[in-house]
Amino acid sequence: MLNPFRVYNYLGEVYNKLNKNIVSNKKDNKENFLVKEGFRISKNIISLESIDHIISRYHLKEKNFKKTKSNLSLPLINSEFVNKIMCNQEIQNTLGFFYENLLKRKCFLQVPPSIVITNPEIKENTKYNIPCSWHTDYFQEFTFHIPLSTIDKTSTRTLYASKSHKDIFISSQGLYDISKFNYQVEEMYSNPGDVIFLDVSGLHRAELGNFRMMIQFKFTSGNNLLNDIVQKETYKKMAVIFKENFIGDIGGVINNFKEDLENLKFINDKENWEILKNSLPYYKSYLEGLV
Repeated sequence: MLNPFRVYNYLGEVYNKLNKNIVSNKKDNKENFLVKEGFRISKNIISLESIDHIISRYHLKEKNFKKTKSNLSLPLINSEFVNKIMCNQEIQNTLGFFYENLLKRKCFLQVPPSIVITNPEIKENTKYNIPCSWHTDYFQEFTFHIPLSTIDKTSTRTLYASKSHKDIFISSQGLYDISKFNYQVEEMYSNPGDVIFLDVSGLHRAELGNFRMMIQFKFTSGNNLLNDIVQKETYKKMAVIFKENFIGDIGGVINNFKEDLENLKFINDKENWEILKNSLPYYKSYLEGLV
């Protein structure tokens, strides 16, 4: 028997992809490039002062991290930085265009933003807990990355199959053999201060290389929010893994995370970003794992 919910989602996906094909045939502009290709790298739209503030605050230097087989994650709830992102006009215009103009939906922050560290121990026949296979994410999910380090051909980086986000034969939350398609693969090279916008209904994966650190923001149309997809205990496990692989001043990281937690109230009240202030149990669970 057909599952009505799955049928509804499938029809929604097909509609969205057909609409992206229609919109992408309109005149060229910055927003339309994103619809046409599925990604966009906007240069120098975050101040280096803001980047350096986060790097310094959380001791984010390559020498402070062990080689690992998984990503390390740290929730980013620093009110000063988050408020600047909320007020960044290009970021807000892009989110508004993607959700309100293209999908005809409201935009919701899906999970709290996170600092993601990748410092892979590259060996043959090694299984990594890093998304290195071609895949798609949740239905109507959109992501942007803010590099904290230079991402070039030697770095761990994101690969994106250009225009795959418009393919009605590619569904959400799937794994794919890209050799069966004829897409041009683009490498998301970028620098601190840039922002990488990704329509993650398209095919993408991680390509392992040298040390990379970035900030990740994930959005949705209101489905698959934090409470629906992640258990509180998961945040504690994330913290334990971070601590086990961090060889810098963990006390400094803990103190600054505690301070950011105390200052959570200073994050601006922004419509549909409530997950930032409503995830206190998750932040406390993460702190338990750190200490």
